[in-house]
Amino acid sequence: MNNQVLETIKAKVCYTLLVFERVNKKLGLNQDAEPTKTMVNNVLANLDDIDRWGKNYYVRSRQHQVELT
Repeated sequence: MNNQVLETIKAKVCYTLLVFERVNKKLGLNQDAEPTKTMVNNVLANLDDIDRWGKNYYVRSRQHQVELT
């Protein structure tokens, strides 16, 4: 895994209202912004794989059973 890519991803994580709405909808939650930010940071801290397809990066964590785009 390329640490430089991971650091760039961490630096460019963008949170908008739409992001929070999508996370809540996909996970069937109704949580505020802070728990979502914490969850994303935890995934980025414990990830297993990063792939790039086209312009998107896909970050996977088996521990959290999640894939972030």
